[in-house]
Amino acid sequence: ENDTWELIDLGDGLYNLKNVGRETYMEWYARYSNWSTYGASNAATDDQFQMAFYVIPSEADEPQERFVKVTEAPTDWSGTYLIVYEDDQKVFDGSLTTLDAGNNFKDVTIADGKIEATDEVKAAQVTIAKSGDAYTIKTASGYFIGNTGNNNKLLSNTSTQYESTIALNAEGTVDVVAVNGGTYLRFNSASNQMRFRFFKSSTYTNQQAIVLYKLVEE
Repeated sequence: ENDTWELIDLGDGLYNLKNVGRETYMEWYARYSNWSTYGASNAATDDQFQMAFYVIPSEADEPQERFVKVTEAPTDWSGTYLIVYEDDQKVFDGSLTTLDAGNNFKDVTIADGKIEATDEVKAAQVTIAKSGDAYTIKTASGYFIGNTGNNNKLLSNTSTQYESTIALNAEGTVDVVAVNGGTYLRFNSASNQMRFRFFKSSTYTNQQAIVLYKLVEE
């Protein structure tokens, strides 16, 4: 019956804390360095009964790494990315050493335009770097990818720095186009293919468009 308390606002951020059952007030008992309750007729003006409350903020969350969908074209595309076919939630697997192959993807979970940057997902990332007016794309496994002819192929080499242009389309997809040959990086969703690859300029629209997700801290 003595577990009911009344909080009395004294103004200026001060309060009395009154035990309703006992009709006593919370006080700081300085003599014994502890909290107690005591009957008082002047609790509103006696500073030993005047309480203030302070909010202790929680520790700031550590920034979390995530891959976030690119929705605005940057001035410079340099950075760490996932190459993504969103409809099936698949990303180009940059951890592979044989890259021009069927099933060269990892499955991921996309939520609200974000992909969690787990160690497994980060193993699939690629690094985009400025190269003159174009860009190079390097896999986590250490291979530059691109194409040099107008054919369906994905070339990879640890030293040859294939160049591509990058452009964001109005619908949010991204055109990665090989400087030499004009082929487009796309995803072939045919059941006997299921691969990311550069496709020749005359037929690339038969394949699925890609988007880019950039690694950021937030």
